[in-house]
Amino acid sequence: MAARPSTAQRPRESIYHSGVIPRDQGLMCSPHLPGCVSALEDCLAQLHNVSLHTDDAIRDLPRLAGVLATERMSVMVNEPIIELYKAQMAEEIEPQIFEMVQRAATGLTALERKERTLKAKVEAAQSRAKAAQPARGTATGAVSSKLEARRIATVAKQLAQAEKDMQSLAAEIQQLEQQMAQKH
Repeated sequence: MAARPSTAQRPRESIYHSGVIPRDQGLMCSPHLPGCVSALEDCLAQLHNVSLHTDDAIRDLPRLAGVLATERMSVMVNEPIIELYKAQMAEEIEPQIFEMVQRAATGLTALERKERTLKAKVEAAQSRAKAAQPARGTATGAVSSKLEARRIATVAKQLAQAEKDMQSLAAEIQQLEQQMAQKH
């Protein structure tokens, strides 16, 4: 079988023209050429050393990656140790919880007092408004009844806010009492 002409290897062509080598013509090299060659050899030697040093450093990378990887560990603790820590935590927190319950109770009593005074104000304002109704025919009676209505509305809003605050404090006290009951 004959080889195809396109796949046959051809000899490499020479870079010199017609077989004449330039040094044969008597050309001189630059006097700086040996210095350049020696500097190039020094650079190559340094590059080789850097390459060897880098190879040593990179070769250790998989081991270092394994060493530096974080791992989660589970620690088994005995039940008595957990109970001891729980008791210590309860001893530390219990005085603070009692103080908070006392503050809430004090706040609740203050809000109850405020609620009673506001209810009394509302009742007094309503009784004044009922007493002022016959005087509505006059212009001053109408103005005073409007003022009384505003006062009543303001006091009613204050009463509603006080009741809301009292309910939230009562719920907080109940929650704290439940938490204390669960711990004991």
